[in-house]
Amino acid sequence: MKKEITMVQYGLTEAVKKSTEHFADFTVSRVVSQEKGLYRPVSTHGEKRGEVSGRFLYGKLARQFAEKNKNSKTYQNQQK
Repeated sequence: MKKEITMVQYGLTEAVKKSTEHFADFTVSRVVSQEKGLYRPVSTHGEKRGEVSGRFLYGKLARQFAEKNKNSKTYQNQQK
């Protein structure tokens, strides 16, 4: 029997959950490991393997993401 995954055990808080409500078509996940550009995200759908596309890393999507998140504490800490 497969154990059900809850994102709370991976650090999902009510604040994060609320901030993702407007992304209804997406699933909240957490990257649990990263090695040589490969990522292992986990969500309520299970554990997967993946990589970030070059389009996201270097293209318009990356700039949009950076602009949208420039006021976040994580972004501000990276700029120091």
